[in-house]
Amino acid sequence: MAFPSQSTRPLVLVLRPGAANADRPRYTITISTPNNEDARAIGQAIRAQLQGTGELGANRKTLAGIDPNTGTSYAMPVAIGEPVRLFARTNAAMADGSKGAIGDNGSILTITGFKRDGVVLRNDKGIEGVVKWDTLADKKTGRMRLTYGYAMTTNTAQGDTTTEHIFVTAGGSKTTDGFKTYVLGSRHRERDYWLTSEWAEKQEISARPRNPADPML
Repeated sequence: MAFPSQSTRPLVLVLRPGAANADRPRYTITISTPNNEDARAIGQAIRAQLQGTGELGANRKTLAGIDPNTGTSYAMPVAIGEPVRLFARTNAAMADGSKGAIGDNGSILTITGFKRDGVVLRNDKGIEGVVKWDTLADKKTGRMRLTYGYAMTTNTAQGDTTTEHIFVTAGGSKTTDGFKTYVLGSRHRERDYWLTSEWAEKQEISARPRNPADPML
């Protein structure tokens, strides 16, 4: 893919992560954002683009999802090949007949199939297993403790080192702090991008107390 300019490159990467580097087998890219709500919105935008180009298949199921940290519930259409993120250490029945944890809180796995009583997931080590719906279900609501894996929160992304990284603050820079931003900004090998909201930044500036003696105002 050719990019019209470096300024638009991060935007294209958000919609089609890694598409420009398909010929680089060791290339990796991560996207992070301060909260799960924004991570989910980014995931929805990316998967819509991928489905539009045929890189992601049609929806196979619509899960009733929930963020156990906030109690936020949402409809979550999913397809084969969909990356999903776990909210807790999760056990599975492995293909070799064994049982054990296939991922932890923050782990991103890929959907490779569906069963009547669960979903087939593959982790980053190539291990596949069937995770029962009952295992994923929130005890209070029965909704699936699962979200899209296209983007991570800043907390789950801190230990990753990737070729490129995109940090998205849709609500402006007030949604993060210097420490988290520094840590995230040092996890890339080649490039790091920060996408923020001009509108949110202007709103925050306009809401600040003004000093009439300040010649710049």
